[in-house]
Amino acid sequence: MGTYIDKIVKRFGLEDSRKFATPMEPGFVLTEEDFKEEPSESMISEMRSLIVSIGYCATAVRFDISHTVSVLSRHLARPCTKVIEAAKRIIKYLAGTRDSTITWMSSALEEEQRCDNVIIGAVDASFAMDAMTRKSHGGFINFVNNGTVSWKSGLQSIVTLSSCEAEYVALCSEVCEVKYLSSLMRELGHRQVESTLIWEDNKAAILIAEKECSSVGRSKHIDVRYKFVAQAVTEGSVRVRYTPTDMNFEDVLTKALPAVTFERLIKKCLASKRGEYYVKLADEKVHVRCKDLDGD
Repeated sequence: MGTYIDKIVKRFGLEDSRKFATPMEPGFVLTEEDFKEEPSESMISEMRSLIVSIGYCATAVRFDISHTVSVLSRHLARPCTKVIEAAKRIIKYLAGTRDSTITWMSSALEEEQRCDNVIIGAVDASFAMDAMTRKSHGGFINFVNNGTVSWKSGLQSIVTLSSCEAEYVALCSEVCEVKYLSSLMRELGHRQVESTLIWEDNKAAILIAEKECSSVGRSKHIDVRYKFVAQAVTEGSVRVRYTPTDMNFEDVLTKALPAVTFERLIKKCLASKRGEYYVKLADEKVHVRCKDLDGD
């Protein structure tokens, strides 16, 4: 996206602007107070132009700005100075990281053990993140051969009552995506031998998905359409495993992070993964753990 980024930097006159290490200021929050000013026609036009420009980057390659674009795109009809400046910050961030790429790769060991072309996912949600609607922000990211192949970041359609419920709703979206990706990979000749691994940082959501929690009864109010997550786990389509919050790839798509944390997680997204999955070799009736050669 380097050439395209150069064009939008020039279009908005930001060539000599300061570069930023993150697309959004850590702790960025929009409140009703920020929207008391009446937006002019020029502000509305500029905001729409900004979002369209950076939205293409977020959809095509730059998953690292998806969360910020999602937050700001909710205010196209009535922008304020704060959201316009936040949108310009994304372009400044893109200018400083114009050469970021996605690389798909598999090691000789992975190919030998036939654990290449395997889908791995991560999911997360930030409970009641939107200060005005109190809806949670959820998202997911999926990898094949150590490179991202799909991602989503957006405000959930319902108001959830707990972080566990918000995570479970996000997990539902991820399971839907995994089922689609598994079908696509099968059509391409790469049938998923084992159930797809999904990383999740909320233990309560995992227990409910696996029907192993004594408090499952307290989740009866969750819409029945989300219950198919437990069915997918039971039938072996997916398996959900816990990862500490500070190690979850998906955090980059659900919240504004400090520069150090953001850069560390982006590096993990772009680097080789340690796959917590098992594959059965064609010529041996054993299961072999597939992990990186560098042990990262």
